[in-house]
Amino acid sequence: MKSAIIIFFAAGILLRCNGEPDFPFSYQIMANCPDEQVWDSTAISNRLIGQWKWVYGWYEFQHPYGNDTIFKGLEYVFYNNSTLEIISKDGSKTEYEWSVKERTGGGYVSYIVATVPLSTIMGSILFCEDYVLFHANESDGMDMYFVKIDTGSE
Repeated sequence: MKSAIIIFFAAGILLRCNGEPDFPFSYQIMANCPDEQVWDSTAISNRLIGQWKWVYGWYEFQHPYGNDTIFKGLEYVFYNNSTLEIISKDGSKTEYEWSVKERTGGGYVSYIVATVPLSTIMGSILFCEDYVLFHANESDGMDMYFVKIDTGSE
């Protein structure tokens, strides 16, 4: 009986230490997704075209922001004319210019460049099914997960 309690307790600790929740909100699953490839900036730009809704945020050194009201309702619309429209939860819209840049020196090769730094889309870009992860790190912010809700391309 003692060993069963110890095993149960250890399993609970291991699950809590993992930190991130299950798919689609897991960096490991996104990074190993069959859809994910190392693409050039043009292919990534083309895949981003459309409307994306924020679904989850993760910051390794603080609590997860899965139900955080700050970002809930946030939407990004990437247009193929290099316009990025941000729709806030109150419905107000802001426009910026955007492009995808390739990193040099290995690793994931792409990230967004906008006319102003946008903390919700910093870091390397990973796709899996209808989800995109902007994979930041401790030096540049949170991992942000979005789901595609429209494939528009104006």
